[in-house]
Amino acid sequence: MKIKIISILLSLLSLSLLLWNCSSPQEPTSKSKDISKKPGAFSFIYLDGLSKDNYLKKTQSAYFDLGDLKASRDYYFILKNIGENPITDITLETDNEQFEISPQAIDTLNADTLESFLPIIRISAIHGIALNGVGSRDLLPMGINIANIDINGKTIDIDEEEILVNTSSSLEVNALLMDIELVYNQTTLDLTHPPLTSGGPQWAYLGLLNGFIYPWDAVLQIQNTGNIEIIVTHYDFWDSNWPVGAFTLLPNESSNINLNVWPDNEYYKAGVIEIDGNNTITDIERLRPWENGKVYIYLEQVNN
Repeated sequence: MKIKIISILLSLLSLSLLLWNCSSPQEPTSKSKDISKKPGAFSFIYLDGLSKDNYLKKTQSAYFDLGDLKASRDYYFILKNIGENPITDITLETDNEQFEISPQAIDTLNADTLESFLPIIRISAIHGIALNGVGSRDLLPMGINIANIDINGKTIDIDEEEILVNTSSSLEVNALLMDIELVYNQTTLDLTHPPLTSGGPQWAYLGLLNGFIYPWDAVLQIQNTGNIEIIVTHYDFWDSNWPVGAFTLLPNESSNINLNVWPDNEYYKAGVIEIDGNNTITDIERLRPWENGKVYIYLEQVNN
């Protein structure tokens, strides 16, 4: 009888253990653990400067109109991972060689959290001035210029398979240029090869000025061939303190330059024109600005 009772108790215990195992939650598989993890995804954001206030003005877009460009400058962006899995083997490329991107590669970009590292991407629009080093660089074509930015990487999807991830953006700048032509009697002066240089005590702070000579009876005309407004100030050569006059030229506008006779020589006219393009780049082979950003040209007429 005692053996029978023990046998019944053991059977009940076995049944209880079996029922408990059936009702216990099962350990999820490795795939069920990661089923909610999204693949990595890029977000490319423009920063209007690097200050804390400008960080709050960040803008996300696939097309960035960066406005007027007076000379070479840097633009800054943030690259974020708005997914959950990391992105690896990242490359950054541009299709316009005058838009230089740095860095060009990133090993790993983790998901965006409060503790995550957000890389700053610098894109340098090269327009006449070297930003990394000294000297001059090529000018962008005057007007609208576009660069396409392509960012590629690898991430893991919800099936734990490696997939490619990409984002593309376009940048637009309006490249400004200060430029002129000097014309008389349908003859255009060659600004790249000035035939003379001149200076004097009154212009000593500028050194020697590039100069041009043209016929006594000719009327010289200055034409604004750039795409910005310029201010032209005309001086007698012997007096740098008091301008003879000044005028503004919009793009494609022109005006005459009338030189005055030298006080001690009725057969000689000389003057200097100052051209102010509000610190906009020039083609230095044609117009070399001084430290103040303005261009000065010496003009002379002789009555032979």
